[in-house]
Amino acid sequence: MYKRGRRVFLLVSVLLLIGITVIVITGDQGKVIAIPQPQIPFSLQTPKNKAEEAFYSRAVQLADDLKATEPQLGSEILDTRSNFDTQIVLGTEESLSNAFDPRFTFGLILNDISKSKDLNNVELQYFHWGDWTDISHLDDKVVKKDKRECSSFKLILKGKQSEIVEPTTFCFNHKDIPKLLADPELDESFKKRVERARDLPDPSNFHIFQNGGRSSMSNKIIQGKAYLNEFMPPPSSILLLVPDKDFSNPRGIKVSVNQNLSNQKRLKDTPLMQNYIDQYQGSSPVILDVSEQLQALKVDALHTNPVEMPVQLSPQSFVDKSQEILAGFSDNDGELTSIHDKRYMESLKYSLHCEAPPKYFYEAKLIKTENKWPLGAHYDWRFFNGLMHESENLKPVISNLLASWFELTQTYQLTTWVAHGSLLSWYWNGGSFPWDNDIDVQMPIADLHKLSHQFNQTIIVDMGGNDGDQIRYGRYFLDCGTFISHRSRGNGHNNIDARFIDMDTGLYIDITALAASDTLAPNRYAKLGGDTKFPSSMERNQKLNLYNCRNNHFAQLNQISPLTLTYVEGMPAYIPHDYLSLLVTEYQEKSVIEKSFNAMIFIKKLQLWIPKKIIQLFLSKNPEYPQMLVESNQLTRLETREFDHFSTWKDEHFLKFLQYNPTILAEYLVTRNVTAFHREEIKRLESLDGGQSLSNEVKRKFPRLRSDLWNILNKKKQIKKLDKVTDVRG
Repeated sequence: MYKRGRRVFLLVSVLLLIGITVIVITGDQGKVIAIPQPQIPFSLQTPKNKAEEAFYSRAVQLADDLKATEPQLGSEILDTRSNFDTQIVLGTEESLSNAFDPRFTFGLILNDISKSKDLNNVELQYFHWGDWTDISHLDDKVVKKDKRECSSFKLILKGKQSEIVEPTTFCFNHKDIPKLLADPELDESFKKRVERARDLPDPSNFHIFQNGGRSSMSNKIIQGKAYLNEFMPPPSSILLLVPDKDFSNPRGIKVSVNQNLSNQKRLKDTPLMQNYIDQYQGSSPVILDVSEQLQALKVDALHTNPVEMPVQLSPQSFVDKSQEILAGFSDNDGELTSIHDKRYMESLKYSLHCEAPPKYFYEAKLIKTENKWPLGAHYDWRFFNGLMHESENLKPVISNLLASWFELTQTYQLTTWVAHGSLLSWYWNGGSFPWDNDIDVQMPIADLHKLSHQFNQTIIVDMGGNDGDQIRYGRYFLDCGTFISHRSRGNGHNNIDARFIDMDTGLYIDITALAASDTLAPNRYAKLGGDTKFPSSMERNQKLNLYNCRNNHFAQLNQISPLTLTYVEGMPAYIPHDYLSLLVTEYQEKSVIEKSFNAMIFIKKLQLWIPKKIIQLFLSKNPEYPQMLVESNQLTRLETREFDHFSTWKDEHFLKFLQYNPTILAEYLVTRNVTAFHREEIKRLESLDGGQSLSNEVKRKFPRLRSDLWNILNKKKQIKKLDKVTDVRG
């Protein structure tokens, strides 16, 4: 009973964490039990697979039966789509501390915005990065009480490692500030930052002013938080993606941010908090409710756009017009008032006159003694909170990164599509590979210009939509590289054009633009144009509609356009028209055929990638299963295309496998509607008559597959508190 109970607890915990919807009923003993509620937002426009439907129903019943055997666990389950706590009490020790809570930030900001007469012309007077991401590591005793200095970041390593730098190149001690300020050659903007560090009420003994190269994981976290706290400039703006009254399409409200460094204060120390308390004078306690503040917004006045059908792209979208755009700005220099206009123009100027661009993006590079050290390259160093490669929270972060990116681009009609590994993972099951640490998207150079002009250095807040009444707290920093006019690989330092960064973890989406360039196209395009002689690679690429990113990935216009509307992780998204040829070119034919990759196997029945070790463990405990699967050498034979590992399994075999693996059962229940839709869609797309995507017939969204990270972590805290109370009473 103990082992079975542990499995059941794992199942319900996973259901909670990954955001599957549940309905609550009363069990035989009067205890609350949560049962998975299938969510099918629409009927597929093709005949249903009755056998697959029957298997899914049995899997749902299996989850029901598992929980029914341990009804006492049901009281710990709450509906993960609607019962999240959106309130915080003001005036308490918690609300007055430096602890990060997005409900506090969102509530005060929304309250301030709602008072504006013109929602299209709002400025946030006060800003501090600590109100938008967790920098509480700086309060650790090692930083504050033990008076740590820059020398503590010095690395003494055996053997040579690249990108190891001296602490003096990225850090200065607080005691050295007078000497720094006395330097007549000190850059004026840097001087202002140093003065701000000097005047902090509770400063640490060191100050980080730029990336510090490779580091231990703990030091890299501290460096990023310290930089955010003191030297990271305020964002140019904050874009709130808020739901309609009925939580359907998101609407956008863009708020400019005061750039005055003296206004970089925590919200608890500004008039915004006191004004709110005064507004509810006499109430005890004073409660700040994010949901209530959202309802007060006049969302009908905000910007929105519906999802559109296939997008036909023009060759002009792939022509870089940096020079023309800059000339247009120069003619109106005196009229530029927007910080986005000014910074975009300055960026164009620098890009056009810089011949050898320095590296723009810096990752959380780790020293080689750290476990899984190469994975640090998948995180932005400023928002790094540690590696998540084996964390149960990785899937929700990646899923919501992608969802929020497409919410942004669809709301503001920016053309983009999934690419590279993200396109390959879509091909298999409509989702993301479980081992993915990042996402790849592409866009035409014209749309990269729009993105950079309107949203560079912007915090994008995704508050949800199409999720019942769940409020989300996703926060993403859009960082666009300065060297937009450079459309060839160059020195190789800047292959990525922009990043959409999760501010809770540092994980990001790589954004690359395709444009006509003077880069020589690969041999596979050699026959295009026949015997025509072109004076340059640029002219040839333009004439033949051949476009590339700065990492020399090429595509022809008819391979990309028209973009096809599909669903990725349940979100409306776009894929290239000839996605299959692009995948085979980049990853070879085996990438879309073989069901084995490294330590993972794709199980067609479940439409999931499963670790081999889980299958091996299951088979070792169930010797009655087909003997061909028990032999240890069979799992290594999965590289061959013809070998179908699970061809001999029947439904009862798969159900028993799910019963022994509640985590996989939960993942199957969460993703099944999306993967079932995708399986029918792929059949349609790859039919002999060139059929269209099912998504072209249906516009409605799936509900988000997974809750956002902050809601997940906050819910886990609540469960822990409940456990402690239960233990004490017990």
